[in-house]
Amino acid sequence: MKLTLKSHALHTVMSDALAFSSTDATIPALNGIRIETVQRGAIVDVIAVATDRFTLGVSRADGSGDILPGFDLTASDAKNLVRIAKTLARMQSYRTVDVETSDDDLNVMFVFSTGETVTVRKAEHEFPRWRQLFPTDDAGMADDVSGIGYTPEYLAKFGKVAASKRNPMRFFPRVSKPGVVMIGDDFMGIIMPVRIPGDTYRGTYATPVWF
Repeated sequence: MKLTLKSHALHTVMSDALAFSSTDATIPALNGIRIETVQRGAIVDVIAVATDRFTLGVSRADGSGDILPGFDLTASDAKNLVRIAKTLARMQSYRTVDVETSDDDLNVMFVFSTGETVTVRKAEHEFPRWRQLFPTDDAGMADDVSGIGYTPEYLAKFGKVAASKRNPMRFFPRVSKPGVVMIGDDFMGIIMPVRIPGDTYRGTYATPVWF
């Protein structure tokens, strides 16, 4: 089974996802990224996703060919592939990569049109069912976000997404549930909210005493 996409696209989706991968060694299932492919008309969506439990990022690119079984990659393997997939601007239109694997194959092979071949072993730990974390409609969106805040360290991860360089971040808060973030047409993510004690009325604003 073989899927083909632009090397630059592989670099983008994997780089985007790695920004959200956990570095906590006690949670090995989150120490890397997951790759999935989905048929959408004539296009194969190539999706890379990662989470650190507090944020989650999903990045998409166009592919063609076979639908591959989903597989997980360790962070070290993903970083190595990102390094190799990085492509000069003048080569982005024609440098491609074939991704080959099957349900029975424990390895994934990445064959670049410029001659590089990388074979990596699929990570053994099962990635969480991430799709169920996203709302299916706007029914759960919050009009009143009183007392809801977001950790700056986690929010800053979305600034590392490639699409953030040319698109604003659209934010959809939800009370007591992860807020949804969208950047451009090919990235979405979630961020866990933080309850702010004492902040109970939306719209209340006052300058600090030191202002």
